[in-house]
Amino acid sequence: MTLPLHGWKVAVLRSLEQSHSLITRLETYGAEVISIPTIRIVPPTDLTQLHHAASQLSAGTYEWVVFTSANAVRCIVDHMTGPLSPQTRVATVGRATARVAQQYHLDPVLQPPVTKQNALGLLEVFESAASWPEDHRKILVPHANIAPSTLVDGLKAQGWVVDDIIGYRTIVADPPPPSIHGLLTTGQITAICITSGSTIRNLVTIAGPPHPQTLLACIGPSAAAATKKLGLKVAVVPEVSEAEALADALAAYAQQKLQP
Repeated sequence: MTLPLHGWKVAVLRSLEQSHSLITRLETYGAEVISIPTIRIVPPTDLTQLHHAASQLSAGTYEWVVFTSANAVRCIVDHMTGPLSPQTRVATVGRATARVAQQYHLDPVLQPPVTKQNALGLLEVFESAASWPEDHRKILVPHANIAPSTLVDGLKAQGWVVDDIIGYRTIVADPPPPSIHGLLTTGQITAICITSGSTIRNLVTIAGPPHPQTLLACIGPSAAAATKKLGLKVAVVPEVSEAEALADALAAYAQQKLQP
């Protein structure tokens, strides 16, 4: 039996080390995966805030630390001066971020529903935590320099005292080599997997918009909205905003097209 993505060239817009699960899943469906990193993750220009906040996690200053990405987990862990205080609870945006947190012995106790792994989903589950005493309502939210303010604004509206800090910066990567750029512009890339709005925006910046025949598959509603804002058509969005689900949804789309 022919695998659903056999013969497909599928571009992934994050670095190889940041896309292992997505690439592996795509390859199981027969895809030829082409890595076209459009973002680079770098430290903040000033580490003062990050150093201070990370040290306070060991001191029990925060009732919660909220991680919205694996990069947010790593940036904090790299600067912590001791173990997480038992008084501090951990929340994550979803299961993938939770798995990374657990690798560093940070065990999440709060996550949004699996079908709403985003800032709005996190805000909804924090509504249930609104009964914490007023003197224990301080939250640390480390994030990227380009992160939208949806989560932080929502938490503040719920009455939480939020320390939101830049834990890392997401910057534009170098343009792809001519051989890869040629694949993009001539439509030889069958599909592009978009895991965040910044990846597709940066692709347009460094290489121009994708060929009209190239299918665009977005990991979730936020990435899809950012893609559509660029005037691009989105073909695939999985029900669950996870890398493996994105690959599964693309394969299901391809399988449907194969049917007579």
